[in-house]
Amino acid sequence: MLDEQAEQGRGAAAATGVAGSPVVQYVVGIPAITKLLALVVLLQSLLWAVAPFSPAVYTINPATSFWPFVYTTLTASFLERSVIGVALGLLGLVYIGRQLESTWGSLELLRFVGVVTVTAGTGALVLTSLLGLAAYFCTAASTNAEDVLPLLPLWQRLLWHAQVSGLGGLLCGYMVALKQRVDAVAAQAAANSLVLVGGPGAGMVRYLPLIYIGLSALPCALSAGVSSPADETATVADVEPSCVAQVLFAFCGFAGAWVYLRFFQITLVKRGGFESATVRGDASDALAFHTFFPPVMQGPIKVVEKQLSRLGRGAGALPVTL
Repeated sequence: MLDEQAEQGRGAAAATGVAGSPVVQYVVGIPAITKLLALVVLLQSLLWAVAPFSPAVYTINPATSFWPFVYTTLTASFLERSVIGVALGLLGLVYIGRQLESTWGSLELLRFVGVVTVTAGTGALVLTSLLGLAAYFCTAASTNAEDVLPLLPLWQRLLWHAQVSGLGGLLCGYMVALKQRVDAVAAQAAANSLVLVGGPGAGMVRYLPLIYIGLSALPCALSAGVSSPADETATVADVEPSCVAQVLFAFCGFAGAWVYLRFFQITLVKRGGFESATVRGDASDALAFHTFFPPVMQGPIKVVEKQLSRLGRGAGALPVTL
């Protein structure tokens, strides 16, 4: 009897220890929308693994995503096709999303995710299609009409049928928002004569989107020149066109997030005391487009950015106080 009571006591203590472990506490502390997004990624990735449907049903494909699988421009952003992709994607999604949702609130995070995923999916679909068509017509211009299809290089044909999916677009968007948040904290710390927590490494946050896009392009560089148009069995060529599309996918997520945060996001800014103002966009120099790039690349980008700012000012599409 005493042994049974002791065993029950040890079981209760173990259960209490598990419930109070840091991992469980962290998971419990994840906000609702971030949990929901992580669950969507898990379920859709599991469905990809077990359901024998065509990849076109799940992924962005220029041949099918204009019609009939239009929905893939949204849903493909929540599909990872490998275990490593799911693990790393969820890590970034939860880590950054938790911070953003705590700062913005659930509704604003959901709005931001919607803008970024639609922009990334639609942008990747359009740019990949245009690139495939451009490659086709460039080849057709220098080839006899009846020989166009057989002589088209393998990567051009596959680019037109590339499969695009993953958290790359959304994560790049999250990294833009993370940079904005870190810069805002740094500015507040400087105003209060405080030291920003994070040390020198915090300054590298601004380059995260560029680093991610560069890593996405790495497989393209490694496989460049390996495939041969005459070798229809070259498996590495099956990866290269989709890799190009994945780079476009990540870049469109980055660009869409920046445009939304820079010009359209509605925020409430305190001006001292109990006064506050509703502001559309973020006109701070810290969120300027050139700040996402190393100093050696900022000169030409500033020139283009300045011209675009003039056009935006004339069209009234600049951050304003409402």
